[in-house]
Amino acid sequence: MVFSVILVFVFGAALFASRLGDPSGWLSGGGGTGSLVYPAGVNPEEIGPRLDEYMRNQVSSSPLVGKGLIFAQAGKQWNINPALMIAIAQQESQLGTAGGGPPKKNPFGWGCPPCISFSSWDEAISQVTENMRKNYLNEGKITIEQIGNKWAPVGASNDPNNLNSSWITRVTQFFNAIISYCPQLAPAPISGGNIISIAQGEIGICETGNNCGPVVKYGGTCGDAWCAYFVSWVYTKAGYLINIGGAENMKQFFTNNHRFIPKGTAPTPGNVIFINLDTDSGADHVGIVEEVVNDRVNYIAGNNLQGCVGRSSKTLNDSQIMGYGRW
Repeated sequence: MVFSVILVFVFGAALFASRLGDPSGWLSGGGGTGSLVYPAGVNPEEIGPRLDEYMRNQVSSSPLVGKGLIFAQAGKQWNINPALMIAIAQQESQLGTAGGGPPKKNPFGWGCPPCISFSSWDEAISQVTENMRKNYLNEGKITIEQIGNKWAPVGASNDPNNLNSSWITRVTQFFNAIISYCPQLAPAPISGGNIISIAQGEIGICETGNNCGPVVKYGGTCGDAWCAYFVSWVYTKAGYLINIGGAENMKQFFTNNHRFIPKGTAPTPGNVIFINLDTDSGADHVGIVEEVVNDRVNYIAGNNLQGCVGRSSKTLNDSQIMGYGRW
């Protein structure tokens, strides 16, 4: 059991992606847990009692029993899977029965030692879930492994007994156990077809003036280039939360998560295509692969010809293609 974290208040850039449901577990870190965001369509009033049952079965004396609805409501508000927060509470304090739990109403080991105090369990659940969104997922820490490396880093000065070394493994185990008990919280697998159909429905929408008009719904502000915002918007509409502006920023996201596929590997529908339009080394344009026919890749992109959402096509060996992002 771990009672130590390093508390860091850093508000990072809004580069994040989750609910990607990759069966290989690349977004889960340590065991294929899948998405860490709140599943679409799940009613907190429905899932709250199931979460209470899980906690009661694990630690019958837990003061968090009866707080399942609070976990679910906070999760929905901040788009965090409540299974993650309960798994952390189980690892850090045996669901509020040890560590900073009883005296300080801090079941998450937040700021321990000496542990931050809260006025109520409800306040702790709400504030720490908010912190998870703002200082972890919004910073691009979208897997349990990535979260653990910041929340409970191995070798931390406040962890002399090296308890943090098991944090990622155990939180993953608890998360999976909660998902098994509450299958409503399980992430949905990604659907390339759904992504494509949403993108197809936007074809013909055009900017007005200086990148203004209806395209601002995709993200950014009037005047911004919006091809990456369009891709983010399509994925978000499909239920897979992304908020990345800038083609090169999006390429770096895939690269950092080992999901960038260099040119030479055939893309599949729903992949993201990255294009370099000039002589520098960065991506200048981005779109969504619609289909591959013979030696050509057809894709849908925002801020395309005439500043509209439209179709384009290139040969697979076109020198402007840099590669693909594969979810």
